[in-house]
Parts: sequence; structure tokens; C-alpha cells
Amino acid sequence: MDSERPRVRPSLLAVAAQCRLRFVREVGGGVGMVRFSRANADRAFLVGNLVEQAIEQAHLGGGLDGLLHTEPPEGLLAEERWLFRRGLDHYVELAGERPGVPRTPDERFPLIEHSSGRFALSLRLDLTFDIEDGGVELRRLGFGAPRTDVGEDPRVHAQAVHLARDGAAFVQVAHLDLLHGVLREALLDRDRIRRAAHDIGERVLDVLDDPAPQASPGWWCHQCPVLRSCPVVSQQPPAELILMATGEVG
Repeated sequence: MDSERPRVRPSLLAVAAQCRLRFVREVGGGVGMVRFSRANADRAFLVGNLVEQAIEQAHLGGGLDGLLHTEPPEGLLAEERWLFRRGLDHYVELAGERPGVPRTPDERFPLIEHSSGRFALSLRLDLTFDIEDGGVELRRLGFGAPRTDVGEDPRVHAQAVHLARDGAAFVQVAHLDLLHGVLREALLDRDRIRRAAHDIGERVLDVLDDPAPQASPGWWCHQCPVLRSCPVVSQQPPAELILMATGEVG
């Protein structure tokens, strides 16, 4: 695939509906991007990765029993050690009896080229399991409730498109909230996956074809890496800028 074609992370599909200018800048390489420090979020991400790695290793090792006795890695703070153990305990509780054979994908970060040839989706696959009737279970791990319905998350749709291309007859989505011990599920059949693929293509191409993408200020500004160079936000009074940067704008 031509390296000049933009690569779109599925998490940016929601951004396309929020702020077209941010979407275009991030996809195009991030002109004027300034990453804000998010130390707490980065630490939470680290713990989440450690939990997922322990779970994946347990599945590949043949069973989850060892998770009940897995000690938190060195270097974690007390609350992070608690979160690590809570995540593993809840995973065993929620997934211990779920059917499925763990898959070992050839590529954990696949690229899906759109049929137009104008962009590619850059994915990170969650845990996947072969289940009966030719289906694949997509098992998503989180520490909290999902922000949207598990069957409507664009990150799920992008992965489902990849799995369907790889032969899955359907995709069973399982979101495991490892903080509260709650399981949420959704079923995506081939028709739903085809519609999702069509919707993703339309959404991305619509923004890429916009000759003058505009910034749309809102609560999402506090996470924007191009906030400081935004032509709309830069015209706001200082007090309004502070509210946007902290996410306190309604």
C-alpha cells in the first residue's frame, strides 16, 4: 500500500463527527500537534496493558488458574497493585467459563485498506477466540463502563471488518469491565459488519473530501493535541481557553 495514503486509527472515527479540523490534522501527520501531559491516564494505561498481557499469557499457557496467584509486577504503586489484582480476579470470574479457543493472530496491528484505495484503518486487535459455528469472540477489556454501546463502538466495528475478511461468520463482542465485574455483549452478523464497513468508509471520505474542514469547539477540546494551534480556540478569551483545556466546557 502506498505509504502516502493516510492511516486512520478507529478511535479517530468519533473525532470526525466532533471536529473535522482535528481529524484531518491528526490523520495528516499532526501539524501543530502538542501532546498534553496526562500522567495519571498514562499510569492507568500501563496497568491495563499489564493486566491484558497477564491474561493473554495465561490463555496461551493453557488455562486461567494461574491468574489467581499472579503477583503484580514490581514498580507499581499500592493502588495500582490493587487494581491489577482486581482486574485479574474479575476476569477469571467473568470469563473463566466462556467457551472459545484463543487465537494467535499473525499481526496484532493489521492495516485494512479501504476499497477506494484512499486510506487504511490502522488497528490494534483485542483478544480473540474461535467459537462455534465459525464465529469469533472479540473480548475487550476495560476498567469501567464503555462510553457507548458495545455493538456501536467504531473500534469494535473496525476490528469486526478485519475478522470478517479473515473468515469469521459473525463476531460476538464481549466487553469485560474489570473494575466493577460487569459483562456486556453484542452480536455482529455479516450484514451488520458490511453496514459498518460502508459507514466507516463514508465517514472518512466525507471528511477527507472537505476542502475546508472546520474546527468545532466542545468538551473534547481538552484532549485535542492541536488545541494550541486551533484557529477557533485561539480566538477565545483566556478564561474560556482554560475551561476547554480542562474539559469543563459543556
